Amino acid sequence: MLALFITLSAALSLLVWGEIGSARPAAMTVAQPQMPAPGPLRRPGRKADPQPPQPLLRLTDFTPGDLIELELPGALPRADDIHFVPLPGGDTRVQIAGEDVLILAGVDAAILSPDIFRLRRLSAA
Repeated sequence: MLALFITLSAALSLLVWGEIGSARPAAMTVAQPQMPAPGPLRRPGRKADPQPPQPLLRLTDFTPGDLIELELPGALPRADDIHFVPLPGGDTRVQIAGEDVLILAGVDAAILSPDIFRLRRLSAA
């Protein structure tokens, strides 16, 4: 029984050590817009949108093998809802269910897959 306990403890220690060594936090900065988006056409007398669109988050030190954890409202998207769009300059825009989510700086879109994400549903507070 003692040998089983020691073996299990060693196995869990190696697992935790491997996870700590492979996953590292990625630094985030806010991306500057690439091109100004055309504003919506309005009729005279209508009020403008109350909030302008927020700039996308920009991950500057993402490397293959890192995981990105995201909390999303509503139902979690399927893997085929996640798209990687190459941008000029070697960056990649990540779109989930048609929405721009973030930019990965200096990462080629061709080497990415939806497996880099760990998705959770946003908890209602």
